[in-house]
Amino acid sequence: MNLLALNVQTILSTVADNIFSAWIPLFLWEVHDLRFKEMGFLSSLPLLGGALGGAAGGWLNDQMIRRTKNRRWSRRLVGLTGKGIAGALLLVSLLWYESPQYFCGMLFFVKFFSDWSLTTTWGTVTDIGGSKSASVFAFNNSVAGIGAIAAPAIYGNIAEYVNWTSVFLTAAVVYLLCAASWLLIDCTIPVFDDEAE
Repeated sequence: MNLLALNVQTILSTVADNIFSAWIPLFLWEVHDLRFKEMGFLSSLPLLGGALGGAAGGWLNDQMIRRTKNRRWSRRLVGLTGKGIAGALLLVSLLWYESPQYFCGMLFFVKFFSDWSLTTTWGTVTDIGGSKSASVFAFNNSVAGIGAIAAPAIYGNIAEYVNWTSVFLTAAVVYLLCAASWLLIDCTIPVFDDEAE
């Protein structure tokens, strides 16, 4: 059940994050009629935020574990707050939807908080995988493919048949579901009983 909860979190995270790696340039072109140079710069802002957020999240995770001595709740809280703040900020960022510069500036922070939980996911995989953490990591990464396959169908259909605002609302809801999934993940329960070997 623990691995399943982690897999669900990974699928939801992949669906939500797919918007940044694949859809922002199309959004900027279709909605704001931006040219490639400006579109390239603005669409890179969320990815930069994600890179910085990953580093910040790793540091935060280590600090919380060190200070609280509670690995389970430290990992849970970093994962839950990161994805939760990302979902909430994505909703708030829609206030600047009409200004691509401000909107993409807000997406920098959305991705920052989303990715600060990425290192928490990796740490959790290491914790529950034990001596087989490489296998657990490979399985969890493979399961993420479900989200990578589903996201284009989800976002593409919503963008085409509804509107782009609904695409971002969908991603925000997926982030919030991803945040909630962290309540089911317990990094102290191993997938395998290493002592039995």
